[in-house]
Amino acid sequence: GDATQDLETAYKAARNRLRKQTRADKRTHYDELNARLADYASCPHSSSVFWRTIFKTAGGSRLSKALALRDPREGPGGRVYDDAQNVARIFGLEYQAIGSESLPAAHTFDLNERARYKAEMERISRLASYQAPEVDREILSPEVAHVIKKLKSGKAPGVDSITAELLKAIVVVDDDDGEGSHPEMLDALTRLFNRFLETGNVPEDWQKAIVRPVFKSGDATDWANYRLISLTSAVGKVFEAVLANRLASEFSKEGLLSEH
Repeated sequence: GDATQDLETAYKAARNRLRKQTRADKRTHYDELNARLADYASCPHSSSVFWRTIFKTAGGSRLSKALALRDPREGPGGRVYDDAQNVARIFGLEYQAIGSESLPAAHTFDLNERARYKAEMERISRLASYQAPEVDREILSPEVAHVIKKLKSGKAPGVDSITAELLKAIVVVDDDDGEGSHPEMLDALTRLFNRFLETGNVPEDWQKAIVRPVFKSGDATDWANYRLISLTSAVGKVFEAVLANRLASEFSKEGLLSEH
C-alpha cells in the first residue's frame, strides 16, 4: 500500500545519500593522500616514505596463503610440495597442457567448442588488413577519464601496485561533475598513452601478471581444485579499454561486428 511505497521511497533516498557521501569521502581521502605524496615527492629525503605510503595504500605487502600441492605426474600417492617453486612448477606444467593438444585428465573443456574457436581464429588470421585512421588518432583526456570512472574498485593491483582507487583520485567520480579533480595528472597520463600509441611500445609491467590461485572445493592438494586469476596493471587496462572503445565504435560504424 501507500505505507510500503513511502518506505521504499525513503529507503532509496537514504541509499542515494549514502552513496553520494561515500563518493565524497573517497575523493577527500585520495585528495589528502595525493597531497601527502606530492609533499614527499618534492623532498629528496622522503623517497622511502613516499614508496612506503604507495605500497601500504596498494596493499603490496600482503602475502598469499601458502599452498601445498601433490604432483599429478608422480601418481596418486605422489609427494605433496609446499615450497613456492614447486607449487608454481605444478601449476605451470598443468596449465601449459591445457593450452596444448594433449589436455590434462582433469580438464572440463568442450572439445567441439575449442575446435570451433580454433577454426574461427584461423579464419580471422587470413582476413585482409583493415585500416582504421580513427583508431590511431590522438587520445584525448576525456576518453581516458571516461574509462577510469568505470574501473571497478576493490581489486588487487598488478606488479606496478597502482590500484583503480589511485587512478580514480585524478578524476571526479560524482556523476554530476565531469571535470577532472587533478587535470594535470590526467593530462600527463594522456600524453603517456599517446606516446605508447605512437611508438607501439608499452611498459614491461603491462606484460606481466601476478598469478594467484583461488581454492574452489575438494582436495586442497589437487591443482585442479583451484582457479588461477591474473592481476594485471590497472593503467594498462585503461589504455587497452580506450583502444577497445575506439575499435568497437569503428567496427560498429562499418558493420563489421557479428550479431553474436
